[in-house]
Amino acid sequence: MHPRFFLRTVAATWRRHGLWAACQVGLEQLLNGLMFFERLHIIEMQRPQAFDALASGAAPAAAVMAAGAGPDTQVADEATLRRLQREGGWGIDDTKLALLRAGDTCLLSLVDGCIAGYTWVHTGGRPEIMPGLRLQLPAGALYNFAGFTHPDFRGAGLQSRRHQSVWTQPAWAHLGHMLGYVKATNFASRQGQGRSGYRRIGSVVLVGSRQRFVAWLSPALRRSGVRRLEEPSHIVSRAWALLKRQAQAAWVGMLSHTLGPWLHSRLRRRSQRSDTHSYTCFHRAPTQLAALTGPVLAHLGLDRVPGGAQGQPLRVLLYACSNGAEAYTWSAWLALQRPDLEVVIEASDLSPELISRARAGRYTWSELTQDGEVPAWLVAQTFDREGEDYVVNERTRRRVSFSCADIIRDDLRARYGQADVVVAQNVLFHLPPPLARRAFDNVVRTLAPTAALFIEGMDQDLRVSLTQAHELQPLVWRSREIYEESRRHIPARWWQFHYGAEPWLPFRRAPWRRYGTIFLKGPAPVSVRVLALAA
Repeated sequence: MHPRFFLRTVAATWRRHGLWAACQVGLEQLLNGLMFFERLHIIEMQRPQAFDALASGAAPAAAVMAAGAGPDTQVADEATLRRLQREGGWGIDDTKLALLRAGDTCLLSLVDGCIAGYTWVHTGGRPEIMPGLRLQLPAGALYNFAGFTHPDFRGAGLQSRRHQSVWTQPAWAHLGHMLGYVKATNFASRQGQGRSGYRRIGSVVLVGSRQRFVAWLSPALRRSGVRRLEEPSHIVSRAWALLKRQAQAAWVGMLSHTLGPWLHSRLRRRSQRSDTHSYTCFHRAPTQLAALTGPVLAHLGLDRVPGGAQGQPLRVLLYACSNGAEAYTWSAWLALQRPDLEVVIEASDLSPELISRARAGRYTWSELTQDGEVPAWLVAQTFDREGEDYVVNERTRRRVSFSCADIIRDDLRARYGQADVVVAQNVLFHLPPPLARRAFDNVVRTLAPTAALFIEGMDQDLRVSLTQAHELQPLVWRSREIYEESRRHIPARWWQFHYGAEPWLPFRRAPWRRYGTIFLKGPAPVSVRVLALAA
């Protein structure tokens, strides 16, 4: 937690609830900076005597309601809860609907015929307090949870009156007390529960992590009959699932490093591949971008050291650009890291439809993130918001142009000339070896005498032989880290897919060339050689 926020929280608690409360909040915040720590107070409400008279028939319901129960309370059905879920703002989700179907009850409080709030009640005696913590309650106990009052009706004491209304339900007339819990440092809620008639009967302390923790129940709570419930079958199933996961991970790891390369080579010889496959995403290789503005620009003489050619523009040819995500990522990154550098990116793809989409530069949030995460700088640097869409802004778009090109059949050298940086990533592994060789040769012909080739997503054996044949030198700066990033989208059983990539195996021949994704043409300056040695 940030120190300023920590002090602000402690000070606010001190003003509202006193020094002792502020000390408790401060200590809990400090402990949660090191581990998961939580204190829960288990609270109890006894059935009032007036409701005992109602249960026995000695007093009419109207008299009891006048004595303090809520004026209008009804049991919710699933249709009503689904309507509240559609309206939004009520905190009704599929989990609560599942609890209703499992036997829990939702009591609605009504004001002038309008739903004002609800309270959930568990009668099975085995409530789940939080994920991983289930308690066994003593006989004859209800469990109250998930109370909510609509903001339009807050301040009228409806929650307290709903709790009292629980005892008017005929189905629960034989039950004598109702339990709940409140966080120890939620002092406002503790005061509200006290006004409702609850009293504390014990505490639960949780220590560990949010997924795995130790729960300690106070002696007073144990004496009241409350126990932590852990079904033996559940323990066995969890242990068995863990054992299976470990065995599966060990098996996959063994195959990856032994039979995987042979199985993958066999699959590649037999599989049918397509040159129309398209997949890309924004910010796919962050360490590769760092290499671009570090040792690659140094190799090209465009670094910021004295004597660097500061006025020389950087020309990039980017093949198989798909929907433009990689081209726009490069443009935004270079503008952010090297605003002094003039950049020209010429991107191309085989598909006219994809080129049309790339030129439009309009993406939904799911297309932008690919169900993952993108850094905030990329969104701020690259896009303007238009409704639900994210549109590439002008400062990013003006550096990039798009055209249709076939890296197998077109004469790329005659069409585009030569460039400082050439990019052909995640396309060659979709081609049969003869076509991949032809495409690689075609792409390499567009490299300037001093240039860099980005070639992630290529068959490793071909990469070794073809880069040697063209006298390209691998950039070893953070090469292993870049390669492992390139495998993030590859399934664990990589040998079952023709586009799979084996893990970094240092005993393989020429590992820097086999797993490298950036290759340099021309003599490397001293600064790049120093970076290579440092890596």
